Parts: sequence; structure tokens; C-alpha cells
Amino acid sequence: MSKSLQAFFKTESEAESFKSQLHKVQANDVRVDRLPEADKTLFLTPLTYSGSSSTGTGMGGGMVAAFTSDTDATVEDGPREYIVEFTVTDEDFEESLKLIMENDGYLDKETITW
Repeated sequence: MSKSLQAFFKTESEAESFKSQLHKVQANDVRVDRLPEADKTLFLTPLTYSGSSSTGTGMGGGMVAAFTSDTDATVEDGPREYIVEFTVTDEDFEESLKLIMENDGYLDKETITW
């Protein structure tokens, strides 16, 4: 079974760079597009690691999850007008989220249902 993902980036260059890294997972139907009104219609959130690593630092361990704070606010540091849409297998879903996070991509908070 496959899952659809949409990752949002600030620039076309960031989106294309991320797209080129999707060879690390079995991504299909990959598209890059510009959505100049995305910030006005979507509630975007960055990704972060949840849990902690074996070193106890909290970095690099656990699952990838949407960033939330005590006030459930998200961090937004500028318009994200470029979207990369793709599908991945269930087995590559977590790795795809890590790639999005490592490339400073955001997701629509409504699509994260953990």
C-alpha cells in the first residue's frame, strides 16, 4: 500500500534539491509545483524527532512527528510556496518524513495523524 505526501519548501531550489534525494526511498508520481497562496490556506508545521536517542540528547532518535509546543503553536519562518507531492510505500513512509525534516520541509498539519 502507498501513502501520499506533500512537502512544502521556501524556494524552488530547495524543492528540487529535495526531489533529487527521493531516490533514497521508493517515491512515485513526484511533482514539484508553486503554490503562492499556500501559506494563506494551509496550517504548515515543521517536523522533529519525538522520543530520545540512546545518548539521551533527543536528537536522531525516536520517530519523526509534527512539531508542537505546549500551546500547540507551529513555527513558521517565511512563506513556503513550493510543494513536492509524491507517494511512497508504507515501508518508506518514516524515511520519507526524515528526508523532509532534514531538508527543512514542512507538512500540512492536518495531514499528520499520529
